[in-house]
Amino acid sequence: MSPPRPRQRCLLLLVLILLSVPTACQDLYTYKSKSDDEDSAVSKSKPKSSSKMRAGPPGLSKSTSSKTSPPPSSTSPPPPPPPPQPPQSAMEQELERARLASEARKRSASAEAARKEDEEKEVMRAERRLKREAAWEQELKAMKKNERQEAVRRRKNDKKVIDKVLKSKSAYETLSLKPKWYEVWKKEGVGVSVKQVKKAYRNMAKRIHPDKNKDSRAEDAFDMLQEAYEILSDPESKKAYDRKLNLQKQNTREDQLSNAQDMAVNAFERSRLMTKIVSTLLGPFAPSFFMLCALII
Repeated sequence: MSPPRPRQRCLLLLVLILLSVPTACQDLYTYKSKSDDEDSAVSKSKPKSSSKMRAGPPGLSKSTSSKTSPPPSSTSPPPPPPPPQPPQSAMEQELERARLASEARKRSASAEAARKEDEEKEVMRAERRLKREAAWEQELKAMKKNERQEAVRRRKNDKKVIDKVLKSKSAYETLSLKPKWYEVWKKEGVGVSVKQVKKAYRNMAKRIHPDKNKDSRAEDAFDMLQEAYEILSDPESKKAYDRKLNLQKQNTREDQLSNAQDMAVNAFERSRLMTKIVSTLLGPFAPSFFMLCALII
């Protein structure tokens, strides 16, 4: 019989490690429960021995027992209760309720006004897109065949640029100032000057301006571009935006890390439970079963 190859040795070692993990966890749990029981037993027997030591043998004098006894003033007195507040009158309670109701109405009114404003803006955008689409259809009908094919090709390229702007998640990405995927040493927003922001704005405006871009959503993308330029062209607003962006990224990283930890813990618990169940069902044949599964995998 030929000796096992290095790959088979690694697989056998991995199987043995996986088999030893549940037993080690169970032994650790048993040892911890035993130590907890011993600690509880010691804590229960401790007051009795301490009381006996304080009492001492009967031959000791009263002075010795008085020295060993704790002073009566060792315990601090409880803090005084807070002074009672004067009860509010019925008029004050009514005024407080009226003030709270007025604030609630103001908040609901402001939220309703913001919702209506967003709806109006969305309706205006939809109407604007429809008008641009109709104008494009009219221009396309008036063109010749060769010109029509070239216009359709340019419109596809314009659509790609507009999609990139509308799907951007930050002002730097809107202006194409976000580091590339391979530039891992760069951080978004670090080292970007106002001059670079203005240059990027001019380059992007040439590509997505509604007069040059034939896509129906060009005006929406141009509005996003102007908003990003207003944020990053001012040094103070740029600093505030960078702080906000860093905080959002930090929260996202923390959420992802906590989710990964939860997934790892759940996977370990499920694998341990399945190993325990299979070991209980198969008994002495469990190691052979795990070795066979490892070889199959």
